Amino acid sequence: MIRFTYKRGLVFIEGQMRWTLERLLATGKYQLVSDAGEIRNFFPDELNAQWLKGEWVIDEACLGSLANAIYLTTPRDLSTYTPHQQKVALRKLGYILAIDPETNRYNTIRWEKLIDAHAAETGDAKPPCPSSVQSWWSKYRTTKSIHSLVPHKKGRAKPYHGDRYALFEEAVADVYLTLQKQPKSAVYERVLRHTNSLNASLPPDLHIKCPARSTIYRWLDGLRQDIVDGARLGAEVARAKYRIAVGGLKVGGILERIEIDHTPIDLIVIDAVTGLQMGRPWMSIATDKASRMIMGFYLSFNTPSAHSVLQCLRRAILPKTEWLSRFPELPPEFRLPT
Repeated sequence: MIRFTYKRGLVFIEGQMRWTLERLLATGKYQLVSDAGEIRNFFPDELNAQWLKGEWVIDEACLGSLANAIYLTTPRDLSTYTPHQQKVALRKLGYILAIDPETNRYNTIRWEKLIDAHAAETGDAKPPCPSSVQSWWSKYRTTKSIHSLVPHKKGRAKPYHGDRYALFEEAVADVYLTLQKQPKSAVYERVLRHTNSLNASLPPDLHIKCPARSTIYRWLDGLRQDIVDGARLGAEVARAKYRIAVGGLKVGGILERIEIDHTPIDLIVIDAVTGLQMGRPWMSIATDKASRMIMGFYLSFNTPSAHSVLQCLRRAILPKTEWLSRFPELPPEFRLPT
């Protein structure tokens, strides 16, 4: 089975037409460009449906040598969700951590006391019932990821189809996602003008109803905030805003914090049999923050990914006695930890 990820350069074939993935839009859609220059935008579910039906086929040549590899990806940054979604997810996580369902089995009376105590501590005027927290825990306990607690709209999935949303997308690209930082009202006015312009050339029964101002604002609130900031504030500001850590961090002892970094090794590996160049390998190193001891490392020709991090951590955790026995000449300071 072919495994792939949605990244720039992925090619789909539709009959005689080739579609190349160009970028991810702020609306959550992927923009594809055909060989003829035609541009079309699709939600991931739409692309998956076309691929599963066999109507669109992936060009395996664009996947390179990793077409059948297993890709591991990191979850979406919580800060890229809307403030409301972040607030709800953090509220749910707070109740789960306060109850600790792993050690504190479900009991209505006991859970109610813990919920009331946490609500009083956080000032929550409307605490959830124990069954609600149990429902949140059932979603959270498998992955331990806060993303499983992010609320999503129920009912009909993403009704963002048709001419009205297409007008909105065009207005967002032309007006909102610019360094001029136009307000939301400018997007609504642009959609209104464009809608009136189109309706002037259409018969009455085909007129397009302009979305309400509140609808436009709601669609704007649902945009990917990291992409919006990159377009309105600049790439450097967006990278600084969404980077994982800012500033230094003090630790109190060894193994309190392990830091992992990746770097290409400054050498070219040559196959001993064929004499062909295999390329520059990447080294992932896990270092203890307090002692600066190298806990583990991982060498690979693949670019750094979540898989590299997991392999590096695996080698840092497992015993190294057997591996170190192959190098008896190493001094004692290089033999720790084992």
